[in-house]
Amino acid sequence: MQTRFRPLGRSALAAPMVAVPLLLGACDDRPLPIEPAGELASVAGVAPSTVRTAGGDLVTGDAAAFAQALAEIGPEGEVLVWLKEAGTPGPSPEFLINLPGSGAETIALPAETPGAKRRNNLGPASIRGASVQAVVRALGEAGVDDPRPMQALPVMSVRLREPVRLAALRVLLRHPNVDYVSAVRSQAIEFTGLPTGLNAEDTRHTVHDVLSAWDITRGSGVKIGIMDSGLARVAATGNFHEDALFTTSTFGNYGVVGMGFVDDECGSTPASTGSCIPYDDRGHGSIMAGLAGANDNDLGSVGIAPFATTYSMKISWNTYIRGYCGSYPWDESTSCLEGDDFIRAIDYAAINRFHVLSMSFWLQKTNSDDYRALSTAYNTYGVFLVAATGNTVGGAAQYPAAYDVVMGVGGVDAAGNNLYSTAARDVSGYYFGRSLNPTCYKTSYCDAGSPGLYGNFTGSSIATATVAGVVGLVRAAHPTETPAQIWQRITATAEGTNKVVKANAAINWVRP
Repeated sequence: MQTRFRPLGRSALAAPMVAVPLLLGACDDRPLPIEPAGELASVAGVAPSTVRTAGGDLVTGDAAAFAQALAEIGPEGEVLVWLKEAGTPGPSPEFLINLPGSGAETIALPAETPGAKRRNNLGPASIRGASVQAVVRALGEAGVDDPRPMQALPVMSVRLREPVRLAALRVLLRHPNVDYVSAVRSQAIEFTGLPTGLNAEDTRHTVHDVLSAWDITRGSGVKIGIMDSGLARVAATGNFHEDALFTTSTFGNYGVVGMGFVDDECGSTPASTGSCIPYDDRGHGSIMAGLAGANDNDLGSVGIAPFATTYSMKISWNTYIRGYCGSYPWDESTSCLEGDDFIRAIDYAAINRFHVLSMSFWLQKTNSDDYRALSTAYNTYGVFLVAATGNTVGGAAQYPAAYDVVMGVGGVDAAGNNLYSTAARDVSGYYFGRSLNPTCYKTSYCDAGSPGLYGNFTGSSIATATVAGVVGLVRAAHPTETPAQIWQRITATAEGTNKVVKANAAINWVRP
């Protein structure tokens, strides 16, 4: 069967790019219930002293005062024990309070005679371990059983349980190897997930709250399939587009893998082996692959899931170059899909356990073979399926998005307004994005250019590839969940009338 293949991307002008810090959660950081005493007091002599400031700082040599303040901060009683460094002067309360920072300090400081020369207790780093162990032994004798020395810094973290807290503090304040003890606090933190390279993020990243999700995962270990027109190469060298090269890093293998499944290019070569990788002959497939998984480097715009392995699966051929299908002879705007190529690509995704399969097109004709292949991939092999509902406002979804095992994606603007088929969608994605932009000619393959070319595009194609990348992030964060459970996460956290997908919310959603 030959089917007219209608890609759903459109060219557009550039959209403004927005980068904003994203707040993830908040922790209780209650101020200490200490009455302010105005200006800093001075430490006189060697008697234990207490310094309080209007800002809530406390520096004290009194173990009982520090223990009381520690109980107010939190029940865990966790502290950092800083050790003396050879040849450094003992810190004063003023010095500790004036260290850069914005939070209140709560510190236990051993008293020293003013002007006394600092003893060289710890010696060089090569023999420091013995002095560290001396503090560990002293804490053990006081009933503290789990001090955790750091590897490089002269500090250890210690949890001072209530029954032994006061006794342990008195030991620490008397120990010759202890510089000071600092209370550990919980505080709010802002994560600002951004590309690690010099890529620009665009509005699709912020609309779908992708930057926050990147603080949790960037898709490492996930396989994303992009069924489309292929992946562009540089005509002069035959190499893939620079932004889609498959690479290896500390995050594992990632990038874009070009695969061919069409008979006209591959002939008798088994497409599933990956040995036949035809050029992109439209440019559409290169754009979609870049939207979902473009590498995080210094080229163009980073993909939604840059550390995933994205498979560019060529399933269609350009009618101007390879002939015509149906009633569209030599129509350069139309591509064709043969039924066996479509099924072969679905089979490859199933047997290789792809986490998501993206279809940024609609089929003029479809049949039970298509449905059976897609439903088997979804229900038996755990492949999450997404497809574009079409570039129309309202109306019924096109196939394959209309199948019940496929998540239909409509397009919206940055405010979530209906643009493309959102009346018939399951969810919506941002309709605009910057991606790979190969130059195509009527009778030749698309040229990726060198260096790579980039452009801005619009349509429900873009929305679908973007949502596919989001699904990849969610599946990376929840690798044991079924497609049905991932579907529930995404739809339960989608926002607004048109159900705009939100990556971070879907990842962090707690199932009732």
